[in-house]
Amino acid sequence: MSLPSSIPLSQRFSYFEQQSLKGDPRAQHSIGLLLWNGFTSSTEQTPIDPEASARWHAAAAVQGNLDALAVFGGCLRTGTGVGKYKSIALGLRCIEYSASIGNPSGVNKKGAMMESNDDYFGAMRLYRECYEDESKRTNALLLFNLGYCLIHGEGVDHDVDEGEKLWRDAVALAPEEGSEEAAWFLYQQYSERGDVVKARQYLDIAADLGLEDAVLMKK
Repeated sequence: MSLPSSIPLSQRFSYFEQQSLKGDPRAQHSIGLLLWNGFTSSTEQTPIDPEASARWHAAAAVQGNLDALAVFGGCLRTGTGVGKYKSIALGLRCIEYSASIGNPSGVNKKGAMMESNDDYFGAMRLYRECYEDESKRTNALLLFNLGYCLIHGEGVDHDVDEGEKLWRDAVALAPEEGSEEAAWFLYQQYSERGDVVKARQYLDIAADLGLEDAVLMKK
């Protein structure tokens, strides 16, 4: 869910929580992601809570939110946050369905499973096909995943310039999931090249987005 410009990044958990309690499935998906990863800012601190994350994603999924359906499919597949309701078959069906209709979150989940089986070419092809649909380029995690493959040559020839551009595009979508990772990795890229100004810029963004390593580094 997009964050209104009037709401600071550091206060987005409170905003998403308010909207979630009103029944907004986009906010429920967003707060579910924050609870999945944990969130730390100068004004808010939210510990990792897989059970609460799964509940919010389930609430959003039953309202037809495909992003939430894909993530909840991951919860069901691994049993994370759902306890005795773990169902590998149902989880895979949720992910496969989301991916089959081109939902970026479904594509990201399926791509991650392919990568875990060392099928980097298949994952890269999946990310690229989704990216070719311009309407899907608003998913920061898709941009991050595709950029990572390009920079590290996983399933494709190395292309650092294109990969870093995709990461910058992902950061521009903040606070969407994946933007914080893109900012952190750009910080590392610029640090390695000795570009102190750019490195600091992306470190600050990653910290503002609550990425724990970045927050700790700035303390």
